[in-house]
Amino acid sequence: MKLNLFKFIIFFTLLLFMISCVSKEDLQGTYIGSFKNNIDSLKINSEGNYERIIYSNEKKKIFSNKSTYQIVGGNVIFNNYLLNEDDLSPSLKYDSTCLVVANLPYTLTFSGIKITSNYDLEYYYMKK
Repeated sequence: MKLNLFKFIIFFTLLLFMISCVSKEDLQGTYIGSFKNNIDSLKINSEGNYERIIYSNEKKKIFSNKSTYQIVGGNVIFNNYLLNEDDLSPSLKYDSTCLVVANLPYTLTFSGIKITSNYDLEYYYMKK
């Protein structure tokens, strides 16, 4: 009986590991942020590039850029990424001095791939 339980645990662990691995092809697509004060979108391609555009709710462009990303473990590492804590304003200018390397975890949900930017504030991007 213990052997069957052990086999089940090993099988389930391997299944979870295989499900959690995402390739650049799986990741590619358009993601929309869960922010309330702005509209934040990520377009990710399978070649390791992304494009990001952020608009105010009044449809004024706040920020846009193109850069690269990598997948490492269960994270997407975005280069030249502007942190969005839902406080960006169209009256401010955001340039290269505002950009960081962001290590954002992804999860596979029943709704699709979810990239989390802040667990505590529940900010994330969902694939369309």
